[in-house]
Amino acid sequence: HPFIHAILTEYRNLTGLLAIINTSFNGHEEPIVSSVRDAIRCFLCHGIDYLYFGCGILISFADNQQLHSPHTALSTA
Repeated sequence: HPFIHAILTEYRNLTGLLAIINTSFNGHEEPIVSSVRDAIRCFLCHGIDYLYFGCGILISFADNQQLHSPHTALSTA
């Protein structure tokens, strides 16, 4: 996939490392992310740099950190 290849190539250029290990997507002692809602919550609560959805959506934490607050909850709608 060209997008994933570009990410891995840039990662190698930046770090000199040839591999990224993909682990489970969850916070410490939390269940594994199983929905878009879970993914966005985990992304915002744990300060993950980027979140990419296979449909072509890339979200940056730096651009969205104002959404993270102890008092901010995702809508259930």
